[in-house]
Amino acid sequence: MKIGINLMLFGATPEAWPDDLPRLLSAAGADWIEVPTFDPKPSAFAGIAKCLRDLNLGVSVSSALPAGVSAVADRNAAGRWSDFLSRLADTAHALGADLAIGPLYHPVGEFASGAQADLHARLAQRLAGWRSPAPVRFALEPLNRFETNVLNLCADGARVIDAAGNQEFGLMADTFHMHIEERDPIAAFRELGSRCLHFHASENDRGAIGSGQINWSAWFAAIRARELPVVVAECFSAGLGELAAATRIWRDVAGIPEDCASRSLSFLRNHLTA
Repeated sequence: MKIGINLMLFGATPEAWPDDLPRLLSAAGADWIEVPTFDPKPSAFAGIAKCLRDLNLGVSVSSALPAGVSAVADRNAAGRWSDFLSRLADTAHALGADLAIGPLYHPVGEFASGAQADLHARLAQRLAGWRSPAPVRFALEPLNRFETNVLNLCADGARVIDAAGNQEFGLMADTFHMHIEERDPIAAFRELGSRCLHFHASENDRGAIGSGQINWSAWFAAIRARELPVVVAECFSAGLGELAAATRIWRDVAGIPEDCASRSLSFLRNHLTA
């Protein structure tokens, strides 16, 4: 099993990241890096792509939709959604990733018009007809009710994926959101089965993994039983810029990013790869 970390802990764009960040994280125990790509352009990530290749690090990309881009809004927004996913696929492929993850159906912090059942049907229809220009799959992330009204429960995501019938799309599980929305998060995770393409270990306050309230012992047993190939730590810092409001990050929950990363990686590795 590979243990990774999302670079959003260090900022939302490459310009915010310390020099030689992948090498520092590799030395701290990461063998997988997740690259935030909120403005997908292969050229913007050429430097880190080379570093990831040189270090032989696994990679996935994470993203979120900008305002006016949505799979569940009108046709214009859906057209922009299709264009955004195409650019994201091309950027992921240039980085060496075959998986892009995130709430790639509607902007975070915005709430779509219509009944949730209608939004699910519209999303399934849009997913069914979309094809990636690169060999990249997409893991859609259900979010908590304070960040979206489109997909909140894993079971709703599973029904959408099943209805779409497009193998390019699956789901991801995130412990932060699941502990808000699911009555039994681990049971909901197990029910995803092969639809689950990716996993985020995220603490209840978004700080260092293992420092909060989540029952990691129970989660580790479920992760081992599922034989997930990768577990990525997702911690948030105060340097998220405009994403801070969308994700409701009002205070510094992570402290020094390098320390938070080291603690999180060590905690996961000690419990998952022993």
